[in-house]
Amino acid sequence: MFKRIVIYFICLICLSVGIMSLYRSSLTLKDMDVIKGLLLEKEMVLIHTGATSSNYTLVLAIQDLDYKLGISYSSYDDAHGDSTMRLLDTMKTYTFYVDPTIPVSRTVRCGIYKIEDSSGKQLYLESQKYNFWLGIGAILASIFFYTLYKIGLKKEEKLSSNNNI
Repeated sequence: MFKRIVIYFICLICLSVGIMSLYRSSLTLKDMDVIKGLLLEKEMVLIHTGATSSNYTLVLAIQDLDYKLGISYSSYDDAHGDSTMRLLDTMKTYTFYVDPTIPVSRTVRCGIYKIEDSSGKQLYLESQKYNFWLGIGAILASIFFYTLYKIGLKKEEKLSSNNNI
């Protein structure tokens, strides 16, 4: 019984992640929260370190904003290979397009989709392919786990009917 509940719970989580990721991949610029402000500070921060990987965030402090904005990177190479940190200058005004589905966490709101300078030149654009493929993968995983769940139910029914004979 416990295994069925766990598999059912995993199915629901995978399905939820899949739907949210597909929704995020469908967002356009007009759906984003637009924040225009003076960049006061920029800093690359190690957010989490695991046994095999580290996550970094480019944290940006914007004037008159209660929280900081961030761009997440999954590895040291991604974080330090991206040119965004070098393209942004402090004490200049930028327009940030931020994913509205990502909340503030620990005073940082990650989810910057696009950054433009004051002349409208694009300095950063996040690819939506990642969210799309994550969504597809999570939904396929949900289907896989649901199939396992159903196969387990059939085997249990078959065993219980054989024990009743």
